[in-house]
Amino acid sequence: MHRFVKRPAMAWATGVLFERDATAALVELLADGQQIEIRARGPEAMGLLSAVSFDLDALNESFQGLKDKVARLVPCPCGGCTKEPTPHFFNHGELVRRLEHGKAHVECGKSYQDMDVVRLLYKLPGWAKSEPGERPTTIRIFLASSSELREDRDAFELYMRQRNDELRKQGVYLEIVRWENFLDAMSDTRLQDEYNKAVRACDVFVALFFTKAGKFTDEEFEVAWGQFKASGKPRIFTYFKTPTLTATLDREEDLKSLWAVQKKLKNLGHYQSNYDNTADLKLQFRDQLDRLTAGRKALHAKA
Repeated sequence: MHRFVKRPAMAWATGVLFERDATAALVELLADGQQIEIRARGPEAMGLLSAVSFDLDALNESFQGLKDKVARLVPCPCGGCTKEPTPHFFNHGELVRRLEHGKAHVECGKSYQDMDVVRLLYKLPGWAKSEPGERPTTIRIFLASSSELREDRDAFELYMRQRNDELRKQGVYLEIVRWENFLDAMSDTRLQDEYNKAVRACDVFVALFFTKAGKFTDEEFEVAWGQFKASGKPRIFTYFKTPTLTATLDREEDLKSLWAVQKKLKNLGHYQSNYDNTADLKLQFRDQLDRLTAGRKALHAKA
């Protein structure tokens, strides 16, 4: 994640400061040598914190046998714990499992105060007032692209996580699914099979293209399209980044893969969108997102 290190002096032997616009995340090895602490602040704090955490998880899990020895802990923000030098910590994995089973609250081990699980996981202010058993309506968004658009995917995810602060008032939560969050150990066959399962389970499929179309992105689109025809979801959006003068467009193989995708979309009657930069991408998808969340909210109320 060195692209987020804006100042060389902010990277040292036991820590680093990641910065993106007005948001910063401090990652430090604590004095005991056994814990890494991540703290973030700024308008996109939750998004940057999640991005760092996911990359750190992937790094830990790339070492055989290390996964079971590492725990991600979430500090309790209750009134009692904020006054203590060492707060109570919740296991992140256990919080996720509680939410999956419809458990909206968990008890602090020090103050015994009931804490909201969604707020602990996603730091959504004000969600602690939710009623027991109340859960947000989740919209799962699968984000696909070739490796050349990694920074665009990062910016897209950070923006979606920032929107969660607004959408929580509507009872909606956006879950971003990216191939970086998967591990080789997840599948006995091939990792792409796990990606395809995630595509079928999503509500929205977003594919980004630039100078080429990776074969896996193309396969994921085919899976999404097949699932859409069978069940009416996921909703599919494709965005093509406008090449700049410095973009490498001289590789005939890459260009052919891009043209093949565009031809396929045209034959399917699917309308593609073009974007100039990440700000343009976020603006275009925001309008689609407003329609999606409004429709999902109405569907949830009817159910």
